[in-house]
Amino acid sequence: MDWEQIGILCQTELEKLEGSLPPLTDFFPSPENAAEAFLRYETETNTAVEVAVRQFAATNEWPSLSPIQKVMPIFCGNSLHLGLTLTNQIKGSVGWVG
Repeated sequence: MDWEQIGILCQTELEKLEGSLPPLTDFFPSPENAAEAFLRYETETNTAVEVAVRQFAATNEWPSLSPIQKVMPIFCGNSLHLGLTLTNQIKGSVGWVG
């Protein structure tokens, strides 16, 4: 499986998870403090989310996750999708060596 296939699989799975989540405003009620809250959540959930993603990659099943642990991979999945899209666009441009 290459990175593009992994990205597509992650995006599909994350879209499934999104449907079962409360609104993001439950986690980020104040726009003024959203960045601070995001960094706190990222620090608190990083290890559990990493383990969950690795477990999903190995077994194709998600372990039990708290709502905020389900939210955090969505941000990462969107970043991965954006990165893959940009990489593919760069590859298509003249002069790409890779």
